[in-house]
Amino acid sequence: RTRVMLETLLRDALIAYEAKDCRRAQKLLRLFVQKAILLLCDLTPAEKACIEKALLKVVDAARMIALNLGPHPKLCPAATQKIKDGDYFRRQGLYEAAILQYAKACSC
Repeated sequence: RTRVMLETLLRDALIAYEAKDCRRAQKLLRLFVQKAILLLCDLTPAEKACIEKALLKVVDAARMIALNLGPHPKLCPAATQKIKDGDYFRRQGLYEAAILQYAKACSC
């Protein structure tokens, strides 16, 4: 049941991305991260490692969405800074905060 919920969130995020709805795609990816982090409490070490890899990939997808659907960096330097901020949070392991910054980069 949980797996279906996570798959649904990813599917809906892809649909939003294909519709060029950057903010919605980011919101759905953030929900995925929130739910997946809650799951980490009840998993075996191998399952935790799998979820952590998935989390990294979802954060990378959020970054890609911000780069592809957000404003051009020359037109909006603030968006570029938000992406850099998101990159910092990603390196710190703060995935939800990273996605929030990428979402802010979707608009100037």
